[in-house]
Amino acid sequence: MGGALALCAAVLSLPPVHRATGLSPARVVMVLGAYFLAMVFNDLVMHPAALRSRRGFDAQIATLFLYNEFFCLLVVVLPNQPWSPLWLAPALWAFKTGSWQEIDSSLFGLACHLLGPLLTIPVFVSRGVPLAHAVVGPLLASVVCGLAYAMLGATSAAWRDVRDAQKAELERHRARAEFHERERVARDLHDSVGSTLALTASYATIIRRYADDPDAMRKIAATLEEMGREGLADLRAILDALAPDDATVDALPRTIEHIAEQCEIGADVRVEVRVTGDRSRRLSGSQHLAVARVAQEALRNAIQHGGARRISCELDADAAGALTVLDDGAGLDASRDVGGGRGVASMRRRAEELGGRFELASGDHGGVRVRWSVPWSSP
Repeated sequence: MGGALALCAAVLSLPPVHRATGLSPARVVMVLGAYFLAMVFNDLVMHPAALRSRRGFDAQIATLFLYNEFFCLLVVVLPNQPWSPLWLAPALWAFKTGSWQEIDSSLFGLACHLLGPLLTIPVFVSRGVPLAHAVVGPLLASVVCGLAYAMLGATSAAWRDVRDAQKAELERHRARAEFHERERVARDLHDSVGSTLALTASYATIIRRYADDPDAMRKIAATLEEMGREGLADLRAILDALAPDDATVDALPRTIEHIAEQCEIGADVRVEVRVTGDRSRRLSGSQHLAVARVAQEALRNAIQHGGARRISCELDADAAGALTVLDDGAGLDASRDVGGGRGVASMRRRAEELGGRFELASGDHGGVRVRWSVPWSSP
């Protein structure tokens, strides 16, 4: 700030500026030196008090108004020229205070800007300035300063309200995003870890059934071991917010076949996986993950709740991609509301998030037909 004041003093001391303003270099140095001391007092004495209490803050703002207004008017009064272009100084100060973003405009500030120039009238008159000049110059300056402070203060308040409203809206969006993220994590936990645990529980029943068959027990134990590792990997992926890398549709059948193999072990069920369309079509990681989870949930529901013995999974790799799972289980009443249940809701939500559709209905020859369709990525 000292450097800025020194530059200002140098400019005001230039001969053309001196002749235009009537302010001598000696007076410039005197005024700006006194102003610098006032700033030091404000920073060393008033500012610490402002940090301690609201009253101290108000006192600092009042002091800031008064000494800046005083020095701005002083540079006009010293040359004894009420028509001086130095009236720009209090006008700029009014613009500055009116544009403060964090401090509301006040009657005290308006009074300083309105009355300050008017208080110079008796000074000019006492120093022999013609009455018309002594009145008109300060009066115009008072109007300009008052209007500048009031208008910019109102504009700043309006922008502050807009900023606060935007901040509140951002907070609402952030809260909504956090809610959806928690919901997504819960859905992933249900679809991956939940399905793994459900299948593990079903294997407990199978173990009791084949307790006397060592070969079957070894096969079940190997499957349980693999499922445990995969469940742990799924949990880590969810907690780390990871998703599969972008791949092609060709990677999906292998994923679904692996899920189907887990479902077939220990259960009297046969799962058939078919793929139609362009297997080389690009597939985003989120789409790959969503299809795998939907297939897992549909197969688990068909086996555990529908008692299915034969299930077909058909994957359509055309642009309007779709996964259709059809089983020969107990079926459902298509006329009733089938939207309940976290698993069904999860499949529906995954379709909606990717801009697709989810349908659950009775099959043509019994059982349940699940159709989950989303637009694939461009090839």
